[in-house]
Amino acid sequence: MENCRTCKFWTGNRKRPQVGQCRRFPPQPAGVVPVQSLLAHKPQPGVIYGIPDVNADFWCGEHQVQVELND
Repeated sequence: MENCRTCKFWTGNRKRPQVGQCRRFPPQPAGVVPVQSLLAHKPQPGVIYGIPDVNADFWCGEHQVQVELND
């Protein structure tokens, strides 16, 4: 069955095997937070980037099967 668990872009989580990250696209902006600037002594806006956490049983239209190479 084509789901995240069988996709080459999905990386599983050892502590939570049902949850992993989709690495199909680079990290995406997830929000803006104040960050202390090294040059200015006042907070400046900074961007937080994230990779989506997805359930192993989810699916999408970007699925590509993992290929395992044997030695």
